[in-house]
Amino acid sequence: MARAIAPAYIERMTISNDKPATRRTKKTSAPPSKPIGADERLRRIAEHAYYLAEARGFESGHELEDWVAAERVIDGRAS
Repeated sequence: MARAIAPAYIERMTISNDKPATRRTKKTSAPPSKPIGADERLRRIAEHAYYLAEARGFESGHELEDWVAAERVIDGRAS
């Protein structure tokens, strides 16, 4: 019986341009996060900046760029 139902189900789940239809779900927001202290924020920024520098092979001259990018990520302002 499952074989007879499956093709019809798949047919209903596609739209005219052959892309699968998306299922609508109720949007929920993430629970509010607890603010972190200044020391923890700086530790997280430094750690993330380190990983950015590591990915570049620790090429010098990008320290400030890495720090600012890490701040954006940690503060939730990444674009």
